[in-house]
Amino acid sequence: MYAAAFLMTSVLELFGTGFGNWTWQAVAPVTHLHQGNPPSVIAGAYCLLDAAVLWLSPRLAGLRPRPAEPVEEAA
Repeated sequence: MYAAAFLMTSVLELFGTGFGNWTWQAVAPVTHLHQGNPPSVIAGAYCLLDAAVLWLSPRLAGLRPRPAEPVEEAA
């Protein structure tokens, strides 16, 4: 799944920047380092983000309070 996401993201970024639909900044805003257009690691970053969400979501769901069980009345 991640290999397919990596491939499709790479293709999408290359086509989008190749056709001039969007561009990335030549210099990263925080680090002020030069980057490619598209950045060469963006597809991997999307895969890491997906993996982090898949890892974190069940843990966060476990923190959610459960609804109260109905109490049966004695007859």
